[in-house]
Amino acid sequence: MPERPGSQRASEKKLETPQEDDASRESIKGDTVIHVIDDIRQIRKDFYCKQSQLLEHMKYFEACLAGVSPDDEVEISVHCDIKVFEWLVEYMDGSRQVSSLEAKDVVAILISADFLQMQALVEQCLEAMYNSLTEILALPLDLGCLPERLVASLASQVKVAELEKLQDDHDRLLSRLYAHKLLALLSLEQNVLFCCSRCQRLFTADECLYQHCAETTGMELSTTKSVPALLQHSADATWDVGEFLHHLRERHSWPQLFWKTWARLQRFQCNLCQMTFCGLELNRCHFHPPLVGQESVAIQDPNHGGGEMRQHEPKLSSIEEEVAIETLRRHQDEICKDCESLLFAPVLNSKGLQVDAKGEEEPERVLEIRARYCCEPPPEHSATAAPSTQASQVQTMHDNANQCSF
Repeated sequence: MPERPGSQRASEKKLETPQEDDASRESIKGDTVIHVIDDIRQIRKDFYCKQSQLLEHMKYFEACLAGVSPDDEVEISVHCDIKVFEWLVEYMDGSRQVSSLEAKDVVAILISADFLQMQALVEQCLEAMYNSLTEILALPLDLGCLPERLVASLASQVKVAELEKLQDDHDRLLSRLYAHKLLALLSLEQNVLFCCSRCQRLFTADECLYQHCAETTGMELSTTKSVPALLQHSADATWDVGEFLHHLRERHSWPQLFWKTWARLQRFQCNLCQMTFCGLELNRCHFHPPLVGQESVAIQDPNHGGGEMRQHEPKLSSIEEEVAIETLRRHQDEICKDCESLLFAPVLNSKGLQVDAKGEEEPERVLEIRARYCCEPPPEHSATAAPSTQASQVQTMHDNANQCSF
């Protein structure tokens, strides 16, 4: 088959033999020669692409080709899996489509496309990965090489109902998906959590309107009716939800923390006690046990210490509430266990140390290094200086892509 501009030419050599056939180095005027070095296979191969083609599809090379005439010949070296780069070149030619990729190959193409800033291809690969996520998680792939911005994009596509069905035996990706889902959940305006400076209970802006602070006088039933401002929670301006969640990571995995936080943000009203409660309080319907010949009496003060507890009987007025309560009951054991940890912030003494109910200092714990994908912005591509047309420019691709190659 005759060669054409933009397609790869046969020039595959072992790295130990740098001499190349002179014929293989010939290029059409204006071609950019890309020397692809495959460190895993210890081979190299030259690809000839039009500058216009690279600038249209691979934005990574814009810095390398800035100020270069379309008729100039430029040589660039990259470290990449040869088969991956070959697929990318064919994709630019229009002879390859993401729909033809097998599940085992999607991750390698996605990582390389992201590094080369092929945004349209990245979006197609993310959709393909989402559609094949169950199959991909079952394959022996190194998913740790996925940049966090891609995991965040993938997590935005996965619905909560789909997330809880995923199986990831070696936890190569699932916890990262849950971490990003948690971040997205708390980023919604209606889900922003505050901490009361008086009683340390967590609350949202909407809950503040109908919840009484336990430390105020005139405490009454916590219902959907609005309460006077003086009896409402008072937000602690020094409290930080990020530090709070980081503290909870000592005891909970990302999936556990997601489900507890999700449950904390679900609200229902109970048919038995008429109280408004969150998902974490599903098993905390207070009541006095019935006397002989009498019915049980619901306790309408949530801060009352007496009586016994049973499961709330939620009023379900929509399909969304029915789905939420079903989900809540599926995860009931892990959600309701240690529910106080997401109902109240820890109490600190004057030394800034956590104290128990008796005011005694709890043993100091060494905090783990916080997960980088929840606290640090993802690294961005840094621009490189524009090269001369005669110099060979070396650009290193994401090394981990080699581990996810064909």
